[in-house]
Amino acid sequence: MLDWFTGLLDRIFAVVGALICAQVPMFMQQYAHQLSGRVAELKLQVNSLTKAALLGQTTLPELIQKFVTSGDADFARQGDLMNWTVERYEGLSVALQNLITASSTAKPFIFVRDFNWEIASTTFTNFQMGIPFTVEGLIYGVIGIGIGYAAFFLIYSVFQIFSALIFSGARKIYLFLGLR
Repeated sequence: MLDWFTGLLDRIFAVVGALICAQVPMFMQQYAHQLSGRVAELKLQVNSLTKAALLGQTTLPELIQKFVTSGDADFARQGDLMNWTVERYEGLSVALQNLITASSTAKPFIFVRDFNWEIASTTFTNFQMGIPFTVEGLIYGVIGIGIGYAAFFLIYSVFQIFSALIFSGARKIYLFLGLR
């Protein structure tokens, strides 16, 4: 009876592990969508700044420098904001391109390397669970099965050790007290 229950329980752990690990590619995909949206918005802003610079017959870096070196603190802060916008656009664009073009095996490493907490937080808040029907999803599912089995056997082994200690300890107490 106990073998049947343990067999069922280890399979439940395996399925739960597979379902949890299958969420990793789903999260990375939704993260990429969030990243893409930010890049698109920043691109609009940088293009607007570039057009404004062209109207003044200057380049964007020159326009930003003009604001930054202005004697007015408000204009200098505006120049810093413009510079931050351009730098953020360039950084997030590179991160998005790296994530999109990465192979399935490299993608988790690229994801971790270029990870952005703000974007991940928004992604997690809006995360929609699902079951990916891709090779990548299958790979993560198989890894999850292994993790589920490993978690079950770890918990099961700890349970066996503690129950053996408890029952052997109880037996020693019974023997010490002269009870059989």
